[in-house]
Amino acid sequence: MLRALTGACGGRRGDAYRFQEIVEESFKALSTPNVSDIFPALRWVDRLRGVDAALARLQARRDALLASLINDQQRRKRDAAGGRDAENNKAGAIDELLSLQEIDPQYYIDTIIKGIIITILSAGTDTTVLTTEWAMALLLQHPEAMRKARTEIDTHVGTARLVEESDITNLQYLHVSSGVSAKAVPLTWQKVLGMPMAMATPLAAVCRPRGFVKSMLSAST
Repeated sequence: MLRALTGACGGRRGDAYRFQEIVEESFKALSTPNVSDIFPALRWVDRLRGVDAALARLQARRDALLASLINDQQRRKRDAAGGRDAENNKAGAIDELLSLQEIDPQYYIDTIIKGIIITILSAGTDTTVLTTEWAMALLLQHPEAMRKARTEIDTHVGTARLVEESDITNLQYLHVSSGVSAKAVPLTWQKVLGMPMAMATPLAAVCRPRGFVKSMLSAST
């Protein structure tokens, strides 16, 4: 994800570790049940448990990382304009956002850019990991498909290195397998959470709005 955002060949290792730590701590914090979600009057309980403070610290660390990524890309753009682009990186999503900022600086302020970046990171992190685990589980259940995938990797990549992004175009069987795995088994909210689900149960069937929400919806229709 960092490579797609920054365009760097692998990105800075320190940024990758910081991002990984923030993501892991964010999922841990978000998976912690909050009493105030059920009983808003007991919000003080969450404060005593340190939930609000933990989320505030995570937000500060996240903002610092995003600011660092944006500043690095701005520096690279200045170096490229001055003919000092020694790293010769490809343009990433942040570069495109900074180009839009030059066109419309009043709208594409740093806060907007940070929001878009965190949306991309949030949407492309947990879903990617879960989809990969799901595909691997299906391959383990189908040894013949696993054998074909391994043979293809050994043929086009070899055993001396790991698979890289540039290898994906040559791994046609593996590419098709990753797409088929998402449709191989019908998924519902009751079976798994967080997966990209084409056959997901409508949200209205999962949660029920409170009474005053129903009255507001009825009044607006």
